[in-house]
Amino acid sequence: MSTEGDPGNDSILVFTPDGMESTFATGLTNPRGLAFDASGNLFVAEFNPAPDGDILEFAPGGGPPSTFASGIDLPLFLTFGPPR
Repeated sequence: MSTEGDPGNDSILVFTPDGMESTFATGLTNPRGLAFDASGNLFVAEFNPAPDGDILEFAPGGGPPSTFASGIDLPLFLTFGPPR
């Protein structure tokens, strides 16, 4: 399964291995960077000028996001390094 930000529709899409598409989350504001941590949480960078740029965190099963970080000027990409 893979995910993709859809900034034009302010949503995140999920794709299954057989190519089926579904909507994982809506109501976002210009979602760009996506990254998963080792626990399966999805982090999404909302690409907005400061003080409105946020990093949102979604639990592995979905549901409403929590704000991981806020007040970031134009967050675009996310990545997690290997565990130490």
